[in-house]
Amino acid sequence: RAIRDSLERMESTQRSIIVTAPELGFSGGRRSGLPLTLEKDMVVIYYDLLNRQQIINIFETQIESTKQKKGKKSQLKSDYAKEELGILASACQGMTQAEISTAMASSLVRHKEYKYEHLLGLKKQILRKSEILEYVEAGYTMNDIGGLDEAKQYFLKYKDSFSEAAREYGVKPLSGALLTGVPGTGKSLLAKTI
Repeated sequence: RAIRDSLERMESTQRSIIVTAPELGFSGGRRSGLPLTLEKDMVVIYYDLLNRQQIINIFETQIESTKQKKGKKSQLKSDYAKEELGILASACQGMTQAEISTAMASSLVRHKEYKYEHLLGLKKQILRKSEILEYVEAGYTMNDIGGLDEAKQYFLKYKDSFSEAAREYGVKPLSGALLTGVPGTGKSLLAKTI
């Protein structure tokens, strides 16, 4: 009520209230976490997560900063190949910039270098806090799935679109799929395999 009263008073002055709260973006199965009484008065702005190259840039900037600051006695690793940075970036995809920075600092403190396993472990911890997402370990192959031959063929066709070569060529990978059907037909196993 206080927000609505403030908005009415501010209408003539053309001012706005800005609320920064990730929990307002989604809540309990509804499309937004806004109270119903405020939905018509507010605009929700979503910011995209960092892409792979932006994450690599964060690593490169931090590595360069480390090189400049470190003394001869520093034990921090400061040389990473391009492929290593790509692997580290993949461990951080889906994390916010603040989460990535925290994960990087934690890895340096614990291991004196950026470790894929450490970064991925921290991402898993973040996902465990979420009621929406779940991290699934890859441990299945298409051979583990009985039937669903057409679906398996379809997904295998797009497998290479996720490679670095495809990315450099400008190929857009498959962004999603909707699996429907009766229970027990392998939809969840197919999703885990993918």
